[in-house]
This record gives sequence, C-alpha cells and structure tokens, in this order.
Amino acid sequence: MVNFSKTDIKNLDRIFAMREGYVLDFSNKTFAEFMDDELQVDIYADQYSAVGTSKAKRLREFWRIESAELCASSLLKLWSYRETLGGEFAAKDAVTEARNKSEIDALIAKISDGVIADLGSTFTTHTSQKQVSITELVAAIERDFKVGDFPALMDRLHTYSDAKLGHLLDCQNIQYNRSTPLNGKLGLYCKHLESNGNLAQSVALLKRTVPLFEQLNEVRNNHSFAHPAQVLDHSSARYLFDMTTATLRHLKAIDRNFDA
Repeated sequence: MVNFSKTDIKNLDRIFAMREGYVLDFSNKTFAEFMDDELQVDIYADQYSAVGTSKAKRLREFWRIESAELCASSLLKLWSYRETLGGEFAAKDAVTEARNKSEIDALIAKISDGVIADLGSTFTTHTSQKQVSITELVAAIERDFKVGDFPALMDRLHTYSDAKLGHLLDCQNIQYNRSTPLNGKLGLYCKHLESNGNLAQSVALLKRTVPLFEQLNEVRNNHSFAHPAQVLDHSSARYLFDMTTATLRHLKAIDRNFDA
C-alpha cells in the first residue's frame, strides 16, 4: 500500500492527464492491455472500482491498495509510455517537462525506499538473485541513480545479470565454469538457441548484445568499487542500465525458466 499525499495525486493527475477521468490517450481496451502486458494486472477487476469506474479512478485505487514495488513499476511504465507519445502530453517547455520527470523520479524513490530496504541482503548473493524480479531490480537501481551511487548500481546490475544467465544455463544443463564472464555466458546461451534451430531473430539480437555484456564486465571490474577513481559517469551508466535491462526483458520473454 502506498500513501500518496494530495499533492502527489495532484501531480500525477497533471502528468498523466487524469483530471477528467482519462489516463493519457488510453481507451478502455488499450488501458486494460497496457496494465496486463506491463504489470500483469487486470485493472478492470472489481477491487479497483471502489471509488468509480473511470480509468483515472481505477488507477488511483490501484495505487492506493497495491504494493510499493508494483506502484513504483507502474510509474516507470506509464512515464516511458508517455514519452513515446511525443509532444501531445508533454509540457510546453523543456524546463517544466524536466520538472515533471523529477517529480516522477522523486515519487519512485519515495515509495521504493521500503522495497529496497526489504530487498537488503537479497542483492548480496548470486543465489538469491534468482528470486528478484526485473521490476525489483529497476526500482533498486533507480534509487541508486537518484543518489548518484553508480558503483553500487554497476555491482547490482552485473551480479543480477550474471546470476540470471547462470540460472538459464543451469536449467538447460549447459556446462560452464564459475569463472566464465557474463558475455561468455550469453554466448553459450545463444549457441544453445541456435542448436535448437528456432528463434533466429532472437539469437541475432542477443548476439549483438554480447559485446555490451563484455563492456559491462569491464565497467564492473574497472570503473566500480574496485577502482573508485574511475567511477562511471551518469550518462554512460544510464546507457548500460537501459541496454542491459532491455536484454534481460528479452530473455524473460523467450525463456520460461527466467523466473523459475
């Protein structure tokens, strides 16, 4: 449950164009599809109609009764979708739009604090990474971005990715050494997909990310806690984070073992 203040709700209503019962440009159908696809939530279930049946009232009720982790994820997803709409829902000037983004980031950080505290030791071992969802990873890393803790961000991202790829290889009984680097694990996984003779497009896309994971290895080893004088800058960290999480989501989409 998230206790948004009246000011928080007012800002969300403005940013996501909810003042007249709407949410951005969604129809009832596309809103239901978005919430189901992105959050696995049936927004038209009865529990979200306690104060009304409009899209905006359902979304506010969703924020009122759902977990902090799910609410933080919804803000990330809705903001990302809003950005795809271009100028239609953006503020008229860059300064106001930057303020809107800052307000969303602040809300995510505010409601994610409890989630991240609960995760605590969950992010400290390879084994426990398998129980952490991508949404939880994103919430934790967005908090790292907010406070500028790039070394922690890179450690978290690398450890999670390495554990997930190791888990996928284990599920297929694919042999590898514990010292096999992240990009090596992804290469082995691509070979496994190729040997099955399917998912050709996915294999092609994943092969292009092998160098990215090699770079993540290099950054983790040379621009993180081990070498504090060479810590990564914000824009580079954001690029690596966005590309890596996109790859993880692709792996999740094509392999049912991802969350097993």
